[in-house]
Amino acid sequence: KGWKMKKSLQKGFTLIELVSVIVILGILAAVALPKFLNISNKARVAAVNQSASNINGSSNLAHASWMIDPSSVTLANGGASIAMSTTGYPTVAGIQVAMDLSTLGAPDTSVTSQLKFTTAGATTPASCNVVYDETTGVATATTTGC
Repeated sequence: KGWKMKKSLQKGFTLIELVSVIVILGILAAVALPKFLNISNKARVAAVNQSASNINGSSNLAHASWMIDPSSVTLANGGASIAMSTTGYPTVAGIQVAMDLSTLGAPDTSVTSQLKFTTAGATTPASCNVVYDETTGVATATTTGC
């Protein structure tokens, strides 16, 4: 007659199956992890660029108002007076009144006629900032160290 085959019940996974799954998960993690780590840097770069853009918009709006009436520039929503430089752009104090810059942290005002905000958590904070210059009314973003 023939051989009788026993039915065996498999309980669990074999060692090869477990090792295969661990290797696949390791490869996926090695590919995905660097992408997730770079997201925070991209977010800081975007925040710095957006802050500079917002400051430039406010500066240009105040300058346009100054060109219409150099004697007084006030905010429409609160009536606060904005201090203007002789070139017609908001002073360091004026741009702080025109915008709520408290979310950017404490500014560095050590350079006359400039306002500098450094981004917290940056790789090189000195190279991840926004600098507003009241003589030109321009905010410049530096993002090389974000």
